[in-house]
Amino acid sequence: MWLKAVFWYLVYLLKYLLIGALISGIVAIFFPIGGFILGLICLIGAFPLAKEEYEDERAPVLKEKAARKRYKKLKHEFRGFDEALQHVRRGL
Repeated sequence: MWLKAVFWYLVYLLKYLLIGALISGIVAIFFPIGGFILGLICLIGAFPLAKEEYEDERAPVLKEKAARKRYKKLKHEFRGFDEALQHVRRGL
């Protein structure tokens, strides 16, 4: 699960880095020092934005999938335990 979490965080981070690069590039054409400053601001702001978007959109989905997988595994274990218990009862 952690690999999927890292992947989605990097996807959101890349999205914000590209948007910041595009905006600062356009501004740098007209105001070079302003584009550099805006690029630094976008670079610094991309990390918390990506984390926030990941936690809002993707983390609940990944947690739900992990819970379903865990429940499915426990259901199979309980079913096997129940079958073994019935087998022992028949033997007695």
